[in-house]
Amino acid sequence: MSFLKKMGFGSPIEKISPADAYEGCLAGETVIIDVREANEWQQTGTPKGCHRIALNDVDFVEQVAALTDAFPQAALAISCKSGMRAEMAIKKLRMSNIENLKLVAGGFEAWSKERLPISND
Repeated sequence: MSFLKKMGFGSPIEKISPADAYEGCLAGETVIIDVREANEWQQTGTPKGCHRIALNDVDFVEQVAALTDAFPQAALAISCKSGMRAEMAIKKLRMSNIENLKLVAGGFEAWSKERLPISND
């Protein structure tokens, strides 16, 4: 594997719409991960059904890896506020050989605009 590919630059990041991410979550085919910080989750809520794992958590990769073990057939749909941190998260996860990753296009902002369910737990 080339250095650039290992760093997450070799293949394009697949995007998924918030609606498709939510439908996949309901069907058990997609695991949504919100990588924003706890204060953001508290202020705005999170996509309903998502797992909250902040990108800056020390054990971020390990927490995501545990989800891949728990849901081996599911795609991981990574979300943040608008998409930038999610893209960084995907690159970080690829470096740890975690695959089947998708970026929730537009992040939580798009999720909210589409009026998809939000959890305030």
